[in-house]
Amino acid sequence: MKKKNLILLIVLGVVLISSILGYIIYDHYKYEEYIEKDGIKYHIGNNSVRIVDGSKATKEKYVFNKFKNKPVISISSKAFKDNKVIKKISAPNLEEIDMQAFENSSIEEFDITREDTSKKTFLSPRAFANCQNLKNVKFAKVILYEDVFFNSGEFNLTLAESSKVDGGQGSLFYGVSPFMGSVLNEVTLLEAEEKNLSYVDGVLYSHQYQYWNPSPSEGKESWKPKGVLYANDSVKELTIKDDEIIDFYGGSAKSLERINVKPSHFYYNSVDGVLYSKNYERLIYFPSKSKCEQFHENLKIISSCAFSGNYNNKKLTIPSEVRIAMKAFCKVSELKIDFNFIELSGWEIYDSTFPFSNAIIDSEAYNLILNNNLISSVFCFHM
Repeated sequence: MKKKNLILLIVLGVVLISSILGYIIYDHYKYEEYIEKDGIKYHIGNNSVRIVDGSKATKEKYVFNKFKNKPVISISSKAFKDNKVIKKISAPNLEEIDMQAFENSSIEEFDITREDTSKKTFLSPRAFANCQNLKNVKFAKVILYEDVFFNSGEFNLTLAESSKVDGGQGSLFYGVSPFMGSVLNEVTLLEAEEKNLSYVDGVLYSHQYQYWNPSPSEGKESWKPKGVLYANDSVKELTIKDDEIIDFYGGSAKSLERINVKPSHFYYNSVDGVLYSKNYERLIYFPSKSKCEQFHENLKIISSCAFSGNYNNKKLTIPSEVRIAMKAFCKVSELKIDFNFIELSGWEIYDSTFPFSNAIIDSEAYNLILNNNLISSVFCFHM
């Protein structure tokens, strides 16, 4: 009899637990549905809304605040890609804009400013790439990834000075400026308690420690490294003071001709406007418009994104013993390179279009391989 009661209790317990789990699952998913309105397809979750498709948007202006009394917090990857109707968007609750969300679209104005500046919005790679009609972009606190505004014409940018550039060491989305190929007519920084950005004399700086910075040595802990995120076309020269550590995001300064450093600087040296480490063994940044025609004889390493950007009709020879870091030549065009070695990793020249003057290989076919993300070593044989 006791055995039967025990079995009955076990069965009842299993039924009760199953019922509770079933209710929890039902309660979580019961609100999930998809609704389409004005050409916008929404995914209605339990507590929030996600825009999953805007390719058929029928209006020029949208306000994405709440839908079905729930906040619109995210826009899916490629949701508005190639859309040529939509012009203006306001979305004060937005927390995420996924990859390529507006790429190649006709968007002109985008506003996600909000009263609560502690909340942030993640802007994924290429979210607004090739948006040539952009005029005004207003953000509060955002996390910017690589290529967010790649080749997106000329526009005014407003964002909180607490905004950050993210990616992480060794990440694919690290080192290249979010504004590469674009022109910022005006930059306005909204005040915030956390100050990660500054805009001085046409240069937008990120005050975040970047992994390619030299490590602070004894007695220099008070130095605050910063990176050049963007420099407008009027910036032809940049001087690094003795008490400064400044590095450069790839493609951040397309009109820069030279970087000046005094011999007394603790970390850097400069040759013909090219930025090196103190011992000249590491090339840190090669300005896009530099007139330098050869490397320093001590060169051993070319740093990440050192050449990333646009280079016009320049020919350089890289010694065989020089190591090339990841993305050193990312997004480079019109640069003729002689490689005195036979192997080159795809990541070192990721998404580039420059020719190899001494390689028996079809340049167009080679770059097709790279741009399709087939990551492997590619062998270039000497003439």
